[in-house]
Amino acid sequence: MKYEIRKNTREISYKKRAEIKEGCTLEQDNQEPEIIKSFDNKGEALSELKQYKSDICKLSGGAGTYYAVTEYYVEENEYDEDGEWVSGGDVWEFSKMQIELVEKPSYETLGVYSDMESAESALNDYDGENEVYLSF
Repeated sequence: MKYEIRKNTREISYKKRAEIKEGCTLEQDNQEPEIIKSFDNKGEALSELKQYKSDICKLSGGAGTYYAVTEYYVEENEYDEDGEWVSGGDVWEFSKMQIELVEKPSYETLGVYSDMESAESALNDYDGENEVYLSF
């Protein structure tokens, strides 16, 4: 049994940005996650995962605005003596996703959210005098 830290990336269109939340990179076909590190012990893998942070980049292209979301997670997999995958795929934990609501000009963080829907709701509900924006 191996506990692998894996990295996966997904592009999400601006229209579907509410889908940006923990685990969203697994919700796609034809994914090819990268194995970052492998452990024999689940605790060690989960401890190491704390050093990774999910990343969100807002980009623009020919198809319009979209987000590139990168997540890290610990996945349990069983391999045979030849190193061939036997079974598994259970995800134990994801890297933390942090979307900050920031106020200008102080650049004070007013809130930290783990999904785009909550972050945008806080942005829309802000009733202060200063400008605010979301920071990934």
